[in-house]
Amino acid sequence: MIEPTRYITAILVFVLGLIISVWLQHNTEADDFLRAENAFYHSAQERIETIANRLELKMTILGAVAAFYDGSRNVDRKEFHDFVKRVNSQVEIGQSFLALEWVPVIPQSERHAYEQQARKDGFHYFSFTEKSADGRIIAARKRDQYYPVYYVEPYLGNEGVMGFDLGSNPERLDALNQARDSGTVVASRKIKLVQLTEKNAGVLLFWPIYQQGAPYNTLVTRRENIKGFVLGVMRISHIVSGALNTSVHESIQKPAGIDLYVYDNDDPRNDSLIYLHQSRSRINQTAPMLSLSQAREGTFEDYTFKVGTSSWTIVARPIDPLFSAQISSSGQNIFIASILITILLTLFLLRDARRTIEIESKVQQRTRELNAAIAVANNKEKRIRAIVENTAEAIITIDDKGLMQTVNPAAEQLFGYTSEEMLANNVAMLMPEGERESHDRYLLHSQLHATKVINQMRELYGQRKDGSIFPMQLNVSPMETGNQRMYVGIMHDITERKEAERLKSEFVSTVSHELRTPMTSIKGSISILKTGALGEMSDKAKSLLDIAVSNVDRLIRLINDILDIEKIAAGKIQYNMAPVALLSVVNESITATQEYASKHGTSYVLTDTIDDAIVFGDHDRLIQVMTNLLSNAAKYSPSDVPVEISMQHHDAYLRVSVTDKGEGIPEEFRDQIFSRFSQADSSTTRKVGGTGLGLAITKAIVEDHKGHIAFESETGQGTTFYFDLPEQMEQ
Repeated sequence: MIEPTRYITAILVFVLGLIISVWLQHNTEADDFLRAENAFYHSAQERIETIANRLELKMTILGAVAAFYDGSRNVDRKEFHDFVKRVNSQVEIGQSFLALEWVPVIPQSERHAYEQQARKDGFHYFSFTEKSADGRIIAARKRDQYYPVYYVEPYLGNEGVMGFDLGSNPERLDALNQARDSGTVVASRKIKLVQLTEKNAGVLLFWPIYQQGAPYNTLVTRRENIKGFVLGVMRISHIVSGALNTSVHESIQKPAGIDLYVYDNDDPRNDSLIYLHQSRSRINQTAPMLSLSQAREGTFEDYTFKVGTSSWTIVARPIDPLFSAQISSSGQNIFIASILITILLTLFLLRDARRTIEIESKVQQRTRELNAAIAVANNKEKRIRAIVENTAEAIITIDDKGLMQTVNPAAEQLFGYTSEEMLANNVAMLMPEGERESHDRYLLHSQLHATKVINQMRELYGQRKDGSIFPMQLNVSPMETGNQRMYVGIMHDITERKEAERLKSEFVSTVSHELRTPMTSIKGSISILKTGALGEMSDKAKSLLDIAVSNVDRLIRLINDILDIEKIAAGKIQYNMAPVALLSVVNESITATQEYASKHGTSYVLTDTIDDAIVFGDHDRLIQVMTNLLSNAAKYSPSDVPVEISMQHHDAYLRVSVTDKGEGIPEEFRDQIFSRFSQADSSTTRKVGGTGLGLAITKAIVEDHKGHIAFESETGQGTTFYFDLPEQMEQ
């Protein structure tokens, strides 16, 4: 007879056990789901980043061809072929465009001359063409202007596009007009490409080129002085599928159960989906066609970026939003085991002493299960030990006194010692003589220096048994074994990487030197010609010599900037530090750049000064900072509007500000303003030369002087660059 209280206790135990079992199952499956979801987000971000990088590379290639046209008065067919071939040789196969083309703007009166010239170039059947209503290629009808494909690379595979008038198609003509009027690269809507016959949806990127030397800072002048367009043809499937198939990351090349949707946010048509990359994990099913809002429902990862003036969005979605395949059966096993334990405990409470044998049997069963679990744990330990023993990375564990407790074969091979020679010895024996004492201090105060050495990747030198010293990368992590604090060190030999960095630096320096010497000679020779020492020259010849001198000066500045940026990256830039009068630096810089400002139709005005302002720095490098900021301001300042320079006290610093009244820095470019080779390309700014290195060098010099540089810009109102340097007080 079961007593009521005993019955109630058993029920309570059963209910509690059931609740715990459900909770354990839920938590286990939730952990599996979270791991699968995190894996999805990581894989999706990798794929999206790879696609975005591929698009960025294409924009860079297109920009290079456009810059080639901007820097040349006339580009013939062979020059276009050679330059595109040279650009494409710098990237991997498949990374460039399906085609790169030159599309001139040709009035109706010059049509015949252009067709005849192309035929003389070897294209015997060249003529301006268009597509008829039934899809046939026919002769272009008479119209005021034509936009024919005049140069195309590669030619093989793109023969059919030669002479095709892009202005005959309303969508292409709309993109051409947008590019011409805005002065920026414009992407067309999704279209069918002339080059292909199936699966040929693509996008055209139009980069406008204006007559060299002609103004194009207004809508009227841009329409009057348009010369043509550099055209990049992208096949949308190559952008996405090609990026994933050719990625250097093996994890991206493997199917991850992710569908990728690409949308054109600016497409006025109802269907903004321009490409769907179906996961290779799909076998007998097809990915659904979704609108952008539908794609952003549930689990997804998206990224929006600019393609010319258009805004594209990539959305990554898992083919199984529940991640059923990634959720293991552990939750169910735990639930079953927990229920079994609950039932056993309930039965134990309901049974009396007469069931002792049965209870002992259950205990023995649980003991066997425990032994099996211990055996599994031992197997796991053996697998971990096997991984450590066979990894290529050197792994050493030490105690809090610096004595080595374990070493793996890779560590023996790296340092040339046997494990017997290393175990129980201080790890400092693996370091050069000068670093052993500092290592012991780190161990003595390991908590104090934790942020400097623990979980931080460091580069230092190691010493082998034979006495040779080599550079290595070290990561130290703490671990607790019982009550003892231990450390795990993972080391990697970086000798080859350091040698590659050295060779790169030497190469840049050598090439720059070899370029600067002939450039100086060329400039000197041209200067002699300009003086008339070798005979009187025509005005046209003198003009060409002026252009040559300007280009030589630009190359010399580029070489000097490259040398400076490499010295900065290598930490080899030298400073002659001394007290410097900041006002003197400002005045000398204004004098040095006044002629440059005059060429751009502007001047400098010094509004606020501090006569006794003293900083501790390198006089010449500070001149370099000021001339960079002044010349940039002059380039972007409107004609007859002076650039303003001011000096103020700012806390314990001296602030120098340079303000222009130009159109300001585009919002999307501001995060890149101090990056290497960065230049804004906006229709609201005049086209100016430059390497894109000046501000990066300026920022490095200011920061090496323990200062800070920043800017403030308002679209249509102008930009102020300023830098702060610590003020040196008189002693």
